Amino acid sequence: MRDKVSRNYAVAICFLFDNCFPNFVAIYFSTFMKKIVLGLCIFSSAFVWSCKEIGPAVDLSPITAKDTTYIGIVEASTPRKVLVEECTGVKCVNCPDGAAVLKTIEEANPNNLIVIGIHTGFLTSPIDGASQYNFQSQAASDLMSFFSESPSKPAAAIDRIKEAGSYFMDKGIWQQKISNRFSVPTKENITINSSFDTTSRQAIIKVRVAYTSDVSDHQNLMVGLIENDIIDAQEFPSSIDTFYHHNHVLRTFLTPASGSAVLDSLTTKFAGRVYERTFIYTVNSAWNSSNCKIFAYLFKNESGQDYEVAQAAMIPLK
Repeated sequence: MRDKVSRNYAVAICFLFDNCFPNFVAIYFSTFMKKIVLGLCIFSSAFVWSCKEIGPAVDLSPITAKDTTYIGIVEASTPRKVLVEECTGVKCVNCPDGAAVLKTIEEANPNNLIVIGIHTGFLTSPIDGASQYNFQSQAASDLMSFFSESPSKPAAAIDRIKEAGSYFMDKGIWQQKISNRFSVPTKENITINSSFDTTSRQAIIKVRVAYTSDVSDHQNLMVGLIENDIIDAQEFPSSIDTFYHHNHVLRTFLTPASGSAVLDSLTTKFAGRVYERTFIYTVNSAWNSSNCKIFAYLFKNESGQDYEVAQAAMIPLK
């Protein structure tokens, strides 16, 4: 009897071993592995999160910009384009004479003179009963704050070279100063590309700076938009012309009015170095996109207010 019970007990043990134990092992192993996998997932997630590349901060302003730099071939330098930042105003009766001087120089040097009309301060508010538009802008105000000057009008800064301690000079010497600047060689080439969507009015603008010689100066980049051929009132000494053609009107900057630093981490920008900055900007619907132009210029940003312009460029918005 005892042997029979022993045999039955042994059979029961074998049955449990053969049928239940594998399932128990499988369940235990599965649960164990799940814990291991879960632990690994948590660990790896924490590891990846702590080590992942941090992208650029999200730009919530109306202008989105990003930049890049690389080494390319050394390009031949291009002729200098001279920048003229002109203080003007619709109530300035002598400003049409200044505009005429610049037009003559432009016609003699096509595509080589870049004029920006700054409407801010005295003599720039709309003419009561005559003006349709207000050419004053925050960009113009910010620019003159950067210069810390309030010159008489008309006055112009020529490539930001100081004359008698001031950036802005009388129209009587514009021709001479501009001619002198045309002969100064450049160390940077600037090109601009613009793609404009007429439906969304979104512009994608790429500014490219290529160094043709070594440069050790600290430099800033300015990019902005002007509008030409705006017909509106302008005061003259004895009349108001309500059909005057206003050109070079500064509308906005895509960079700060003080410019954006370019490759400040490099002590020297060697020949062959290329810097590119791309902007995505929605153009104001009040501006005629067919008459708008994009400008860019590179200038020194050294102590002692040395803001000499290195090179400039301008193209139509579309």
